[in-house]
Amino acid sequence: MRKIGRDDIDATAPLAYPLHDVNGRCVLEAGSVPAANANWPRWLNGGLYVDVGLLWRQAPCGARQCVQHAIVRLTELKQAPVENSRAFADEMTAIAALVSEAWRRDSDVMTATVMLCRDGDQAARQAVYTACVALRVLCCMDMPEAHGASVLAAALSLHLEQPLPARPLGRLGALLPRAGVDGVSGLRRRGVRDPVWLDTVRQAKRILNEDDQPLRLRDKQLSDEAQLIALADLLCASLDETGSRQAGASRAVLRDVLIEHGAHVDIRIASSLIRALGVYPVGTVVQLARGEIGVVSDLSEQLDAPWVCSLFGELGAPLAEPVLRDTRQGGNAIRESLSAMELPSPVNMAIIWGEEAADYRMPSGLLHGERQSV
Repeated sequence: MRKIGRDDIDATAPLAYPLHDVNGRCVLEAGSVPAANANWPRWLNGGLYVDVGLLWRQAPCGARQCVQHAIVRLTELKQAPVENSRAFADEMTAIAALVSEAWRRDSDVMTATVMLCRDGDQAARQAVYTACVALRVLCCMDMPEAHGASVLAAALSLHLEQPLPARPLGRLGALLPRAGVDGVSGLRRRGVRDPVWLDTVRQAKRILNEDDQPLRLRDKQLSDEAQLIALADLLCASLDETGSRQAGASRAVLRDVLIEHGAHVDIRIASSLIRALGVYPVGTVVQLARGEIGVVSDLSEQLDAPWVCSLFGELGAPLAEPVLRDTRQGGNAIRESLSAMELPSPVNMAIIWGEEAADYRMPSGLLHGERQSV
């Protein structure tokens, strides 16, 4: 469900779609006139919501929306019957193309979406975010585009099948689903024949399912792509602070993942990850030495000293205007990284990165007038 604003509604016109209160209860049916109901002011003040599915009728028009759209489409694809295998590979390729489009439009916005946004189905979000991280690293590794498409599809389908009971892994406490013997039987049933896609999933599953052993990412039989996908999955699992995968104890997620597993990672993969994401990835919430709280908005040539857009003062009050800080300067140095949940209010990404970071808006006419066709 998505909250609507006062400007989204003509209270004197019949609604095209039902509206719900904060508890999900339908309070205004389609066709009703809001102003004609005595409870209208109270409901509006308390918050009214429209089915978020209506928003996906719009084509994505920014990097953030490409990622959001990919999550919704993957959620729908996961729910499709296995028998509908003919279009599965094509649809998965199309979802991977949305991730690539997000990268092409604005790679920083794509990464910030991974760090800041927790909308949609948790499992689908996990898969799409893993693909986003993998793509950013793949571009640093100069992997051929055709090969990269197969790797993105592997990231998106890594946990496609219903997982068996999860188990904790290492100090991070991330809960990783146990897979089948090779992790690709479900993909084969859905008609996948791409050898790079299948081999990457099989090997990444093997990495993530090591029993009572450290991650053996230096095994020469494991491809760079499988190592990268497994590491990206661990990173995104530790970022997610809701659902079955719990966040790591430390807030410096990327640093924790590499400290925990770096000794077992091929040095080329680890260095590519750091080079692509930096020590503080774009979208990381940080507090500066001067007390301000902001969000990493861009990397600098010094990987542990990015540019930060300060949004809140030392006491948590919003700044009159966002201020760009160069953390290479002493007074602007990063004191610590924080969870986005610790912010006084949610981040308006469009203020930092512009229209490419804009969320879906309520389309004109969606809540009143004629219904839009699908």
